[in-house]
Amino acid sequence: PYANTSMPCANTSLRKHRLAQTQACANTSMGKHKHAQRQPCANTTLHKHKLAQTQACANTSMRKHKHAQRQPCANTTLRKDKLAQTQACTNTSMGKHKLAQTQACANTSMGKHKHAQTQPCANTTLRKHNPAMGKHKHAQTQPCANTTLRKHNPTQTQACANTSMRRHKAAQTQ
Repeated sequence: PYANTSMPCANTSLRKHRLAQTQACANTSMGKHKHAQRQPCANTTLHKHKLAQTQACANTSMRKHKHAQRQPCANTTLRKDKLAQTQACTNTSMGKHKLAQTQACANTSMGKHKHAQTQPCANTTLRKHNPAMGKHKHAQTQPCANTTLRKHNPTQTQACANTSMRRHKAAQTQ
């Protein structure tokens, strides 16, 4: 009853080791080891080891070890070890060790060890270890508006206005 499903499902609980649930499901709970849930889902909880949830999802909670969630998400919480969340997200909380969040984000809180947040952000605070913002910042080169970037973000390179710059600013050039 789980493989080759050709109809949309509402409020469906898929447990472990279902590999090909490929239809649109609303309010679906998918357990561990789902590899090919490829349709749009609203209010879906994907647990650990989901490798290819590749459609647009609103209000989705993705836990650890999600590697390829590549669609636009609104109000999405991405936890640790997300390597390729590469689409536009509004009001997104990204935890530690996000390496490639490369799209435009408004009102985004980025934790420590962010290395490549390279798009314009509004309401951002740059703290220490953000190039040219807190102490020992070397290359914060764009304008930023009220943005909060925490420590260990080396390449926040977009526009920021109303930025708090601390001591040891070496190359704030905009």
